Amino acid sequence: MERRPLHAHGYLEPHPLSSGAMRIPVVHHAALRRRAVRHRFVRSGGELLVTVGVVLILLVVHQLWWTNRDARQGAERKVQALERE
Repeated sequence: MERRPLHAHGYLEPHPLSSGAMRIPVVHHAALRRRAVRHRFVRSGGELLVTVGVVLILLVVHQLWWTNRDARQGAERKVQALERE
């Protein structure tokens, strides 16, 4: 039996249990849609986690830098006050 193309993704093929009847491939769109939704949620969740991580790292760096700056200025004021006495 000769195969005739149905479309770019498949062929009309005879069903193995029938006498020459053609079988059309079935595309399960619901499974593809669920997979796409799952991928969208995973991707969005990943982006959210990366964004929160970057914000937290920037907060920690800022706190450490600002605390160090304030401590240095306070120490310099104390040294100047002691030198004036």
